[in-house]
Amino acid sequence: QIIRTNERILYPKPSNDPNDPLNWSKAYKIYLMILTSTALILSNFMAAGPSIAIVELTIDIFHAYPPSPLIPGSFAPASIARFSSSISKAAYLFSATALLQGISNLFWVPVALKYGRRKVYVLSFLLFGVTTIWASRANSFGNLLVARLVMGWFAGTAECVAPLTVADLFFLHERGTYMAIFAAALAAGAPLGSIVGGLFTLSTDWRALYYLGAGLIFAFTLLAFFTMPETAFVRVQEAHELKLVRQSSKDIEKPLSALQVERSPLEPSVEISNIPKKTFRQNLAFVTPPQTNESFWKIFIRPVLLLVLPPVIWATVSIGLVVGIVVVLSVSLANAFHTIYQFETWQSGLCW
Repeated sequence: QIIRTNERILYPKPSNDPNDPLNWSKAYKIYLMILTSTALILSNFMAAGPSIAIVELTIDIFHAYPPSPLIPGSFAPASIARFSSSISKAAYLFSATALLQGISNLFWVPVALKYGRRKVYVLSFLLFGVTTIWASRANSFGNLLVARLVMGWFAGTAECVAPLTVADLFFLHERGTYMAIFAAALAAGAPLGSIVGGLFTLSTDWRALYYLGAGLIFAFTLLAFFTMPETAFVRVQEAHELKLVRQSSKDIEKPLSALQVERSPLEPSVEISNIPKKTFRQNLAFVTPPQTNESFWKIFIRPVLLLVLPPVIWATVSIGLVVGIVVVLSVSLANAFHTIYQFETWQSGLCW
């Protein structure tokens, strides 16, 4: 039969299982989306936000001072050269963090697919908070660089697990809205961190932003541990699936535009009764079976193999350029505005 209707077909097709995340209440889904968005904001809040205080950091770590009428001898060629070299070195603290955020996705996505989203959120953000405290206590460039490299590795989880969470919680026709929220939260972290970090320097030093970040990250970790259940759900093969009509075993499938399908009523994919709803404690269980029988190595290598596809290459290069521009902007804005306009750090932060 030829379908000529505006009826919405739900995908994935919901089951009768009360533990299916698609069947959770709208309010609870939105709460989990708020938690996920918070993780995204915190990720770049600490990865890029502290770069607004790069001048203060350079003075503290390298004891190199920017050219200023208030600092005697700061306009001497040797002093200018030393500051320029030192602040260029300090920029690695933020560009390297962004690099590790991106590379870590190749590891965290297979882990989330294999073992679940909840474990990744809780463990990675717990260690993210620890590395934030580590960075706040660092007194040398090498120590701070290692701390921020490890920080980038754990902070990268939010960027790759959030889209998986959206796919777990929402139907296909709903995902566009929530992916837009994902993108907005991802973009908000760096400017928010820069604004707050700049204002902090009015009364304290650059380390205070790390203390604030650590507190927020640990608060999120507690909320995730006690209120965020596992959203991955193993679905049984749908029994009432739309099937393409074939003319014969030798004929090719008709074009999808013909829309010739045999369809069954829009009812749950699997009629399962008497499935008990998990208790609150069961939902928050931390030791659970793997979500898939696929090997970790197979899941890990799959996206790497996709890099040979032109659309994937294009998307990779495009997002890489965007991230690169943001990183360059974040590490150069404070120094440029201070040098050209003599802006204080908080003034540069407000320019975001």
